[in-house]
Amino acid sequence: MRTDLPNAGDAVMPAPGTRPEYTPVEEHYRIDINSRWRDLDTDSWRLNIAGMVDRPASLTLDDLRAYPALDQYVTLSCISNPVAGNLIGTTRWTGVSLQQVLADLGVQGGRAAPRHPVGGRLSRVGGARPDRRR
Repeated sequence: MRTDLPNAGDAVMPAPGTRPEYTPVEEHYRIDINSRWRDLDTDSWRLNIAGMVDRPASLTLDDLRAYPALDQYVTLSCISNPVAGNLIGTTRWTGVSLQQVLADLGVQGGRAAPRHPVGGRLSRVGGARPDRRR
């Protein structure tokens, strides 16, 4: 049992035959149209933020890494996962607060929704995967 889970001290244990609460990276399900991860060019990658912000920006990975790291346990489940299926996993993900980034860029009032085209591809940054510190 992982001792760093938020509820590690709780007396409640998973029912026999259910999936573990924490999913090691190597046991995460993966469904992708690509046969392998593609590596990003960390020198040229940018997160472009424009639209309803006072200061549009093209942030580099170093810009994002300057923010405090935020760790969060998240459960991801495939939309095709049947009840009690195995296409589900929970692990610790590390990133930055999008709320903080947008606040720093002067997000404007009104309604807005992020658009994040990925072109049907998953990417990793320098071998980064869930539960791996920078």
